[in-house]
Amino acid sequence: MDELLAEVAPRQLAHLVAVSDHRNLSRAADAVGIAPRALLRSVRDLERAAGRPLLTVSDRAVTLTPAGESVARAARRVLHGLRRLAARASDERATLRVAHIPCTDTLSVILDEVVPQRPWLRIEESVAGDRQQLSELREHRIDVALCTAPTTSDDDLVGTPVRADQLLSAPANRGQKGQWEAPTLVAPVFGAAWPAHDELICHFEDAASTRCMRVAIPVGSGHELNAVRRAAQGASLLASASVLGARGGAPLKLDSVPLCLNWLLVCRAGDDSPVVRDFCSAAMLAAERRGWLHPAGARPRGDRQGGSRAPEHAEQRRSSTPGPTAAA
Repeated sequence: MDELLAEVAPRQLAHLVAVSDHRNLSRAADAVGIAPRALLRSVRDLERAAGRPLLTVSDRAVTLTPAGESVARAARRVLHGLRRLAARASDERATLRVAHIPCTDTLSVILDEVVPQRPWLRIEESVAGDRQQLSELREHRIDVALCTAPTTSDDDLVGTPVRADQLLSAPANRGQKGQWEAPTLVAPVFGAAWPAHDELICHFEDAASTRCMRVAIPVGSGHELNAVRRAAQGASLLASASVLGARGGAPLKLDSVPLCLNWLLVCRAGDDSPVVRDFCSAAMLAAERRGWLHPAGARPRGDRQGGSRAPEHAEQRRSSTPGPTAAA
């Protein structure tokens, strides 16, 4: 392995790791910002340096050989060490400023997966509604927004869909079954803290010709959902998966189509910060592993605007997806 490392560049190791993560040449190439042919050529050069095949390529997938898996594991350690060395050389940890939408778990889940693998990264966390996040992102008060508010066609922000957040029905207490009848459905009201969720509930009520009991969320209590459960008194809770968290529930569908909130990972257009790029790439991988982009057959509705300009990061695209939608 020492002889191998003497003959290769870190970018080649990063290319192999991308192939290992995505198992698809096109997606791996997008993740590192090069063409698929260039990525394959880089890995083939690495193979020659290693003196053995590292991957096999078919029409549908890319498979790492046992030697490729071994080299990919070593490559991760090397790249991790290089990042730590760079952080120490600057004598400070890199900082990433992010904000949570109140009462939701989307950002927390991503941070729990991403941060332990990056000891050089310091996270500054705050709480902000989704439209407030976009405002703070434009004003450079946060570095990345994770929200459900749409960007606009003439915006200076780049958004990538990261989660199709399904509307669920869950029993307020264990042992009780969620039902559809209006008297048994209780929904939280976020108000200005998260209007997109309230709009999704209204959309469901109108489409299903029903009405839910509404309970205001006491934002900042630390036990917001418990207040809704107490008010439910045995009825079923109606909320998105990001609100219900591990408790979960049964997806609500209209004409067999799940109702979803579309979360976006949003950056400033032209932001070439390595910290932002690394976090966005890792966040998308975490979303893929959790099946957030296509849960239980849901497909977030795609872009509606007529045109778009190329985003600065290869893994991102501009989106104008509205908050409450039925997945198309």
